[in-house]
Amino acid sequence: MSAALALLGPAVLWAIHFLAVYIFVSLACLWRWQDATLLGLPLIEAVVALLTLAFIGAIAACGWIWGWSDGFRGRVGIGMTALFAVATAMVGLPTLLTAACVGLPVQIGGG
Repeated sequence: MSAALALLGPAVLWAIHFLAVYIFVSLACLWRWQDATLLGLPLIEAVVALLTLAFIGAIAACGWIWGWSDGFRGRVGIGMTALFAVATAMVGLPTLLTAACVGLPVQIGGG
């Protein structure tokens, strides 16, 4: 794996996770999925939890690759991995700790 890909990998994975969670929750609320379930769990929370765990695993894989490097590159790679693993967890956490789609339906416009 090239150095640029390994160093940018955690940041790119975090950005993709952020967009995926944001778009999924927005569409799920728009389509009124807040009462849907998946194996007895609320659908929105279950999907966000699965996405978050999968992306943290992928980010950890980038860190595992960098763990074999010595010196400065290895330390920077591990630091980037830790930073973006925590950032990814923090993106998924609000959806898991609060009820999704609170405050709907929202009326836009007059009347």
